[in-house]
Amino acid sequence: MSRFGYEIKDWLQDDLINFIANDLKSNFGVITFEHLVFFGGGANWLKGKLVSEKVNVVILEEPEFANAYGFAVKALELLSKTQSKQKQEQT
Repeated sequence: MSRFGYEIKDWLQDDLINFIANDLKSNFGVITFEHLVFFGGGANWLKGKLVSEKVNVVILEEPEFANAYGFAVKALELLSKTQSKQKQEQT
């Protein structure tokens, strides 16, 4: 680790990937995956620091807003369905 704690050493990267894989396996059974997607505020800390030869590490653009974007998409989808239903009821 660097003097300021900003670097992630190779062994720690592998440990993190293995921890995630083992957690997925213990909770959901045997799982193989090619991509590991990080989002949320903590993902910014990992940007440019976490790489792996085992999986493709993906950190979303503006990861701290991922939940808000997801909620917005779902809200617009529900609004569209509600409006369609209301139009059908009017005819």
